Amino acid sequence: MRSKDIISTIAFISAFAVSAAFASLFIDKSQYTNYKVFTVRTNPNCQSKDQTCREMLSLLVRDNISGGERQERYDYSLGEKGNVSPKRAETVAEYVEEASSMKDANLPPEFRTEWREHMQAWRTYSEFLTEVSQNKIENAEFRRLENRYIDEINDSYDDVLKIAKTYGVNNAHVY
Repeated sequence: MRSKDIISTIAFISAFAVSAAFASLFIDKSQYTNYKVFTVRTNPNCQSKDQTCREMLSLLVRDNISGGERQERYDYSLGEKGNVSPKRAETVAEYVEEASSMKDANLPPEFRTEWREHMQAWRTYSEFLTEVSQNKIENAEFRRLENRYIDEINDSYDDVLKIAKTYGVNNAHVY
C-alpha cells in the first residue's frame, strides 16, 4: 500500500471518529427509557413532616420502582396465537399482583379508594392482555381497546396523584 493511501485511510477514520463524537453532543438524552436515568432527575418528597405523607410517598415510590422493573422485563414481541406475547401478559399480571399487595390500610380512605381503582384499571388491562395473548383479535380493535385501557390506567393514576398532592406529596412519579 502506498503511503498516500495509508494517510487517506487514517484521515478518513479520524474524521469519522471526530464527527461521531461531535454528533453525540446533539442527542437528547432525556428521551432514554432507562428507569435509573429518570430516578436521578426527580426528587420525591413530602412538603410536610406528616406520617401520612411519608407512607403515601413510600407506597407511590415502591409502585414506581416496581413499574420500572416491569418496563425492563416488558416483551413487545407479537404472540404466536394472539396479539401480544404471553410473556408480556405475564409481566403485567406480576406487576398487578405486586402493586395490589402493597399495604394501604393506614392511608386516608379517599387515597385508598383511588389507589384501588387504579389497581382495578391495571387488573382489567392485565386480563385483556392475557386474553389477547391466547386469542388474536383484529389489530384495529386491539389498538382501540389497548388505548382505552391505558387511558383508564393513566386517568386513575392522575387521580391518585391529585389526592397524594393534597397530603403534601411532591414528585411521586419518578419514571
